[in-house]
Amino acid sequence: MDAALLASVKDLAGHGVAQQLAAEQHRLSADDLELLQEAVQQRQASEQQAHMQRAEMERQADEYEAEAQRLQEQLRIIGLPLDKLSPPAREALRTLATIASQLHLAHPSQATMVAAWTDLALKDMRAAVMQSKVEQQCGALTRALGRAEIGASRTRAAMAEAAAAQAADEANHEAMRVRLIDFHNKIDAYKAKEAAMSHALARKGLKPELKHHALVEAAQQYEELQLQLQQAQAELAEFHGLPASQVGAELRLRQLEERCIEAKAQLQRGMRDLN
Repeated sequence: MDAALLASVKDLAGHGVAQQLAAEQHRLSADDLELLQEAVQQRQASEQQAHMQRAEMERQADEYEAEAQRLQEQLRIIGLPLDKLSPPAREALRTLATIASQLHLAHPSQATMVAAWTDLALKDMRAAVMQSKVEQQCGALTRALGRAEIGASRTRAAMAEAAAAQAADEANHEAMRVRLIDFHNKIDAYKAKEAAMSHALARKGLKPELKHHALVEAAQQYEELQLQLQQAQAELAEFHGLPASQVGAELRLRQLEERCIEAKAQLQRGMRDLN
């Protein structure tokens, strides 16, 4: 704590308060020290103003006292009672009586009026200083409350945004989980169908590995056999009048027809099983 500030506190509040502040200064924050400095400055200004007011009141009291003594002396000399005073004189006496009543003085004098007036002024200044401190503290609390409300609003907005993002992620995760289950179910169904078709083909004498490309090859073989059959029929027609050649041609023709029938039946079974 600044030595000048500590000395000012000692002058204003006493040695005990200054010692207590010196012992507790490590606990005071920068805001506390600033508030204390402002309070000391306000107190010094208030005491200076009180001193000026006290001097002015003493001057006025001296004038009132001198005027009262002069009036009393004049009244004594001329022997005029109070009920015979002029309206301005009675108004002046009523004003003095009102001031004495407000200062709670039963027997007003210069010293008592100055003391009472000074005490009243000090009370007013203490009230003003206290009000200023309260207003400063209220202002600081209001600013802190405003900052807290802004922070709370931002926190609530961030929490709402995070909750919305979490809800969206959970919804996406659930949709992906459902799609994954459906995908696995489709894979299982496809595998089961493939196994059933393989077993059906095996029961009918076809190899389980018979697929689309095998059927394409069988169709090509059938077309080749059809071409060979047509060629054989053409040769048979050319040598139809020769008995030995005719028997050989007919035998070959029957063999080709049987192979074509067998290939066609195999192709039809494969196509039907795939459908």
